[in-house]
This record gives sequence, C-alpha cells and structure tokens, in this order.
Amino acid sequence: MKTLTLTLLVCSTHCFSAEDQKTKPAIENEATQKEAVLKIVREIIPQSAKSSNLKPRDTNTNLPSLTNVESWTGITVAAGQSLMLTSQSDWTGASSVAIAIECPSSVSLKNAGIAVWWGISLAPNPTLTDVLVGSSFFVPNMGGAVTSAFGNKLQLQLVNTGTVSISCDQVTAYGVVH
Repeated sequence: MKTLTLTLLVCSTHCFSAEDQKTKPAIENEATQKEAVLKIVREIIPQSAKSSNLKPRDTNTNLPSLTNVESWTGITVAAGQSLMLTSQSDWTGASSVAIAIECPSSVSLKNAGIAVWWGISLAPNPTLTDVLVGSSFFVPNMGGAVTSAFGNKLQLQLVNTGTVSISCDQVTAYGVVH
C-alpha cells in the first residue's frame, strides 16, 4: 500500500514522539494487524447502508471533472471498538479515493485500521472493499492510501485493536468525480 505523498510533505521530525518510540504495539506485524481489524469489522458489520437523498451526478463525458472532499474532525475511537464515518457526498464517477488520517504526535496508529465500505443505491448493504492498516503508514501518527471506488456511497470504519483509545484531529477523503 502506498502512503500518500502529502503525508511526507506535511510531516517533520516532530511526527515521532518519544512515547511512541517507547511503546510496543500490541500487534507486531501487518498481517496480524489486518486480521485484528477484520475481526472487529466482522463483529460490527453495518446492517444496512444509510440512505442518501443525493441524486447521482450526470456522467456525461462532456462535463468537467469535479472534486469531492469529505473531512471529519475531533475523532476518538475507544480501545477494541470502531467508529463508522458516513460520507454525505455522491461519489458517482470516481475511479479512486484518497483517504488520509492525521493524529497528534503522541498518538500511535500501529493498532488501528480504516475499513473502506462502498454502497450503491440498488443494494441494501454496503460491501467491505479495502482495509488500510495503520502499522503500514510511514509515520506512526498519520498516513493514508488511495483505494478504488466501487459505488456512490462511501463509509469509513475506523477500527482500534489496541488497549488505549485513539484520538485524531481529522480523517479526509478526496476524489475526482466525472
């Protein structure tokens, strides 16, 4: 999984805290972390996608590209829990979405993940399509990745597999729609 280049631009040596360097993550490798994230995701699978009153955009190729940006701020996920973030944007026409998370330098995302769910108007439930594993981020407190789009309704499930709560400043989703 590639880390967003933006992460490297905004990060300085202050991204690493002394506390993070002392703390050993509860889960040591990415494969084990992904399994732990998926375990929590399976326990809290949304029963149905939230309905949206947004109309799909016209996908006429003569129209200019538009940008969708979603941002959630002041996020806290308790230990062993998850939090579902539901996008209010219509992602019709997007081929990919860049997802990023930013937390204070005292927070470690080594025991966290972001499950990416996509839904469409015709299907009653969203589908899990990707998991971004926090232990694979270049810096311990922020990172992201680009994931394919599989519908017009996006949900991001923040999962904390650790033993302490995680508080982050923001999560963002960015994509070009046609």
